[in-house]
Amino acid sequence: MTIKLPFIYLASASPRRHDLLKQIGAQHEILRVPEPEGAEDEPILPGETPQDYVIRTAREKAQRALNYLQQQSTGFASHPILAADTCVMLDGLVVDKAHND
Repeated sequence: MTIKLPFIYLASASPRRHDLLKQIGAQHEILRVPEPEGAEDEPILPGETPQDYVIRTAREKAQRALNYLQQQSTGFASHPILAADTCVMLDGLVVDKAHND
């Protein structure tokens, strides 16, 4: 039985996420959405759990991707948008993300 996966927009430049989609045969386009200034410093908000943090930042990435698509085309995203975020926790604290220098 073959399952036809829908075409999706990947709101991530992560090579690992791209490879995972390729492995399952998902047709996709990587959206290289310009990051807003200071986006690499996505601080955890006071009282925010690590789970809430990654959900919030993934939603923000998806919203930026949707806004980008709306500016680039006919005003709507014609395919689903996949966005994700991860964090590392150590002893209950979120470890700062690695930066590309």
